[in-house]
Order: sequence, then C-alpha cells, then structure tokens
Amino acid sequence: MRELAQALLEQLPRFLSWLISFIIVCKFWLNHHHLLGLARHADYGMVWLNSIFLMGQSFIPFPTALVGEYHRNALAVSFFGCVFALNTLLFMALQAHVVGRLIKPELAALQDPHALRKAFLGPLCYLVGAAAAWVYIPAAFAIYALTPLLYITPPQGRQKARSESRTRKR
Repeated sequence: MRELAQALLEQLPRFLSWLISFIIVCKFWLNHHHLLGLARHADYGMVWLNSIFLMGQSFIPFPTALVGEYHRNALAVSFFGCVFALNTLLFMALQAHVVGRLIKPELAALQDPHALRKAFLGPLCYLVGAAAAWVYIPAAFAIYALTPLLYITPPQGRQKARSESRTRKR
C-alpha cells in the first residue's frame, strides 16, 4: 500500500500539469464558443486566424507533458507559461478580427470597447508566471492555475444580449 501511495505521489506533478492545462483549455473553448457566436459570418481572415489558434491549442499537450515530466525544471515550467501566453494572444487576434469586422450588428453596441486592452492581462499573467518559474516554481504554478479565473465567465455584453432577447420575447 505504501508503494502505491508513493507512486501516486510521484505522479502528482503530471496530474497537476494536466489539470491546469485542462482548465485553461476549457476556458479557451468556452470563450471561443462565445466569440464565434458573435460573428455574422466567417471570412477568409477569420478562418485562417481560427486555424492558427486551433494549431496553438493542439500544441498544448506537448508543454503539459514536458512540465509533468520536468516539474522542477525552470525552463520546462517557464515554457509552459509562454505557450499559454502565445495561445491567449492568438485568441485575442481572432477576437479582434471578429469584433472589428464580423460582429452581428445587434451585438456591436453591447461590446466592451476596452475588452481587447483588458484581455492583455491574461498573457501578462502567464508571462509573469513564466518569469516566476526562474525564481520559485510553485509560484509559477499558482499563477498558471489562477489566471483562467479571469476569463472563466462569459463577457457581460453576451449576458445583456441574452437578457434583452428574453425580455423582447415575452
């Protein structure tokens, strides 16, 4: 029994790196779903930006496995954060394109005009975590685990649109 407990304890970094990645990917998926619902149609630019964003998402298992295996290595832990910062920037590029060129007219007024500027907090947090990895690795993991909480709920504009839609239907 002790042997199994020890083996499970040794697997904890792999589990935690998977869990953090899973939560971040869920955050991306929820926001991606919301974002595509804002578009009145897709254009060539959106398809390319979306494809590049999805390529970034498909890369996530690599740094997740790396940090699971080398959880005490600052380079691995820092690389993990840099990948999430880059993925957030890719999402922001897609978001800027959709909101700037393709948004449904009835949803345009509901958008926060400062949303893109506020979104830079995500990549900044991941990069702070990446830098923290070189000083104190547990701090980096804490930052990575907490950053998705900034984006876990849909933007308020979407909630307002749903409320107004329900009110109009009554």
